[in-house]
Amino acid sequence: MNIKTIFTALLLSFFSTCFAQTGSFSTTISVNGNNRTLACFVPVDYDANKPARLMVCLHGAGDNAENYRNALVKSFNWPSLYPNTIFICPDGGDDRSKDFYQPVGDQVVITKAIAYGLEHYNIVKGSTILQGFSLGGRSALKFGLDHVDSVSNLLLNTPAIQGQADLDNKMPSSLGYQFNKASQLRIFLTVGADDYTYFGTVGQLAKILKMNDADIHYQAVPGLAHGLPAAAFTTKSKSFFDQVNQAAVDAEIFDLQTTDYVCGGQFK
Repeated sequence: MNIKTIFTALLLSFFSTCFAQTGSFSTTISVNGNNRTLACFVPVDYDANKPARLMVCLHGAGDNAENYRNALVKSFNWPSLYPNTIFICPDGGDDRSKDFYQPVGDQVVITKAIAYGLEHYNIVKGSTILQGFSLGGRSALKFGLDHVDSVSNLLLNTPAIQGQADLDNKMPSSLGYQFNKASQLRIFLTVGADDYTYFGTVGQLAKILKMNDADIHYQAVPGLAHGLPAAAFTTKSKSFFDQVNQAAVDAEIFDLQTTDYVCGGQFK
């Protein structure tokens, strides 16, 4: 490689890091021969000399990348809850539900979304969060368990588990989850306490992940139906992901089923 080529490569690298695009914007990538949108948000004060966190966010059924990005950034104000964080929302494609695992091979868009963030921005090593809501949360669960090498944290907001057969890895009803990899992830899992469709299966999911030694925080959000939780719960997720790993305990009680006993005539 000659001096001119080396200088050109260094110059391109300098401009890509020092003049990286910020704010809300969309770009197009190729996935399995089709164009797919990545809806991005980069803090306007992004400094390439200060590593940022990367969060890749998967929308729910029938939604699209830009709507989801706008909801997270504007309606829920996640940039204030997760400062110095770059958000990338890939689009689920043209299939009816816009599921990230339909058609076969569609999950490549998640891989490319992560790669886009790592290529264009200075990202804290080992900090990548894969977030997903509803059907996107189900895809995030599957992808995270399959790619513990590229995803460190999962933020799952009501993952739309499709019944007990899905949890039990019974094909063709299931995506096939590698629950044995759960111990390599930090997982923040929420479900609406009033989400009567998914409350039961998400609770069962929490138990399965815990039984597989996942570092997990599970929260049933009071008064919430099928939606994203309020800022207070999202703030908890940041604190959870940021905490220093604690020494492992020998035993932990996380699920207890007993008969209720009353010892007096009056009780509260």
